Amino acid sequence: MITLFTIGAVAVVVAVLSLALDGVFDLPDFEWFSTTGLGAGVAMFCFTAGLSQAAMAPAAMSYAIGAVAALIVMFGSSWLLYKLRHAGTDADSSVATAIGKFGSVVVPIEVGRTGQVSLTVGGETVQLNAVAEEDIALSQPVRVVDVVSPTCVKVENLR
Repeated sequence: MITLFTIGAVAVVVAVLSLALDGVFDLPDFEWFSTTGLGAGVAMFCFTAGLSQAAMAPAAMSYAIGAVAALIVMFGSSWLLYKLRHAGTDADSSVATAIGKFGSVVVPIEVGRTGQVSLTVGGETVQLNAVAEEDIALSQPVRVVDVVSPTCVKVENLR
């Protein structure tokens, strides 16, 4: 039982190192197989089998229970890591997509000076610097009419 827990602890260390180093130990052509998943599976086998033995289960039953738990964890964690590493975003969060969007003034805008507006771009609420051709007070609704820079937009007052 102590041997199983020791091997399990080493497997946890290997899994954490592999995860922290972004799969540095992984084979390049095996996207579904990861050392993080393998370490998690070995750790689960050792801990589950060790706990089963501590609960006075026969050795064969302990190893079978450990093997089932290990397979579930190994494939589950490998699948999860695969999905996380290949997750993309459908939303375009570039400021160029802000043209035509509606927002509100969070820092008043004065002619010739920069204020700030809050609006939703790419599914995220962002605050951007803003300029306008007229003074616009706090909390006024605005519409983005142009992009001045990657962090600044030109807006028009809607009132």
